Amino acid sequence: MRLLPVYPLIATLFVLTSCATTAPDGETEAVQQQEISPLVKNKQRTAKECDDIAIQRIRHAKYDQATGWYLEALSIREKKLGAYHPETVATYDSLAWVSLSKGDYEKAVEWYQKALSIREHSSSRKGLYDRLITSENIAKVYHRWGKWNKALEWYKKTVELRKLSQGKEHPNTIADYHRIAAIYHSQNDFRNALVWYQKELAIQEKRLGKNHPTVAGIYGDIANVYFGRGNYEQALSENLIAYKILVKKSGTPHRESGKVKTNMKEIYRYTARAKPFDDWLSENMH
Repeated sequence: MRLLPVYPLIATLFVLTSCATTAPDGETEAVQQQEISPLVKNKQRTAKECDDIAIQRIRHAKYDQATGWYLEALSIREKKLGAYHPETVATYDSLAWVSLSKGDYEKAVEWYQKALSIREHSSSRKGLYDRLITSENIAKVYHRWGKWNKALEWYKKTVELRKLSQGKEHPNTIADYHRIAAIYHSQNDFRNALVWYQKELAIQEKRLGKNHPTVAGIYGDIANVYFGRGNYEQALSENLIAYKILVKKSGTPHRESGKVKTNMKEIYRYTARAKPFDDWLSENMH
């Protein structure tokens, strides 16, 4: 689960952490020395230089050292730019990301919440978007942490911010509905899972049309919820809708519709019907 960056600095972090941990060819001896030297307190550095050294530390998975350099950058920015400057707040994001990288979820949430507490003072459209992304990052930390109730709480906050910033029918808003439904489903909270899947379905049918494969996928999710509740007839009915959409779209059965058909056949056994499944399916395809 990738956390969304708020500023270009964070995006840089994601790119660099996917790189090889060895120093690139042609890297100067001075830069390599920076990689292994302890934090130098007696040399004045710019915040940007501290950021660059932190990124080098991250490339070598030296997260504690990276944290030290970001704290140095934070101190410089607080003194020169002030606590509420966007660059200062972006450093909180960097510290949160490093904490997450080393599995310190509690500290990651703490840094993101510090950033959010400042961003909440902005009433601009960009400020709203920044709050949205920070809220989503907090939700994803809790999600990865396995704290489902907190993840749900923050995903719901994200949905409300998303509606204001990007609109009720934005693909990201729909994705939020799906995440929330999936968490409820994983907790066997079938009632709430159904509520959120149906919200997703209503928007997707409006956006994409009732015969879109994505819509079929949501019907499949809803069928799984009903199956979990023991409502096999309804599960069968929802899967049949999904199957019809997929077959109609392609003209013939294919891989995805084949999966739905397999699911239906399994559910059909639970309904204890006497009629063979293939006969039932053939009758209900018209």
